[in-house]
Amino acid sequence: MATTRDPTSTEFTLDTAAELAEEEHGAAIQGRSPWVLAWRRLRRNYVALASLAVFVLIVIACAFAPVYAKDVAHTTPDANHVTERVKVGGHYQDVMALNKGGKLGVTILGPTWWHAGGRFVLGADDNGRDVAVRLLYGGINSLKVGIGSALICTLLSIVLALLAGYYRGWLDWFITRFFDLIWAFPVILLAIALGSALSIKGFHHFGIDIHSGWSPSETHLKETEDVGGVLLPRPFKVTRLGPISMFTERMEEMLAFYTELLGFQIVEEAEYLGKRIVYLRTGTEHHTLVLADKALRRRIGLSEHTSCLSIGMEVGSYSQLRAAVEYLVKEGLSLVDNIPPELYLGVDYAAHLADPDGHLVRLYYYMEQVGWDGKARPPSQRRTPTDPWPDTLTPLSDTYADQTYMGPLG
Repeated sequence: MATTRDPTSTEFTLDTAAELAEEEHGAAIQGRSPWVLAWRRLRRNYVALASLAVFVLIVIACAFAPVYAKDVAHTTPDANHVTERVKVGGHYQDVMALNKGGKLGVTILGPTWWHAGGRFVLGADDNGRDVAVRLLYGGINSLKVGIGSALICTLLSIVLALLAGYYRGWLDWFITRFFDLIWAFPVILLAIALGSALSIKGFHHFGIDIHSGWSPSETHLKETEDVGGVLLPRPFKVTRLGPISMFTERMEEMLAFYTELLGFQIVEEAEYLGKRIVYLRTGTEHHTLVLADKALRRRIGLSEHTSCLSIGMEVGSYSQLRAAVEYLVKEGLSLVDNIPPELYLGVDYAAHLADPDGHLVRLYYYMEQVGWDGKARPPSQRRTPTDPWPDTLTPLSDTYADQTYMGPLG
């Protein structure tokens, strides 16, 4: 039942205000939630609405980054296309082209603005990677960091505020003074001071030596394998990185770049399925770099997302190589057994496997050495691998001569 206001009453309440408003304006006061009030203020702020629209567009674009990268740009954030050519407006352009006229350096592909079917919309970077794809994936990481840090700060603030308000007393005083102390210092100076303190006596707790870089630790793994009298977590030790093998569509330009500008020497050439393969060296090793016709990539079933044919990793001995193959197969990895020997001349026994991103890794133990005359060993004098692999091998004249021999662990 409705109540009427006593005209002689001097008490003023919310009900009194509602009745006065209804009498004067003919409409009752309607209560609104904080969300409604916030939205009403927001929709009157056109700058805030424009910023919200831009933020929503950024979120949508970043959410579709994997779809754009896979189905439109046909690449990944880390894939390089240094030797590729892109059709832009009906004409092919190099992603990275050597400067002409004898000038050192390269010209990098600029923005194509959708004239290349969605590829390299914002151009390529110094490593031949799609800038637009990397920008979208960088946006994903930025959103994760920004939203995640805001949520963490909000959660901690609520917890600390509840504790301070509920218990009061010394806890309220301590929390308040703590944050007063933090905000009394500029953030930049606080970061510098924290970094200096960690560099003096803090980073070593994380296994980092600021003078020599990262010091890897495998203390979490059980050292159960006897490798040359030393216990290791696995029955082999990678002692050297290289050689590098790459696919290319511009063989002559690549050869000119590496021989004339960088000083590599051509050791020998091979051919597989009618395609050219060139071996180059920088020292006494048979080869440091291999250049192969890019048409071979699809024919031998390697990843279409990289121009790297393979990266070599030398282990300490032939017995380690055999142990590595057995160990990796036991760990569930499948070896790539369709790599023709024409792609790794100068190496007899080798095992190939693909990393999670599809790059081919070559494990080997021996690299042929070039003689005093600068020529490679004749094919008739090379060891021919057999299947199955033998338990032991007879030594060659250049066994363990590919580098200063420091034992099977490097």
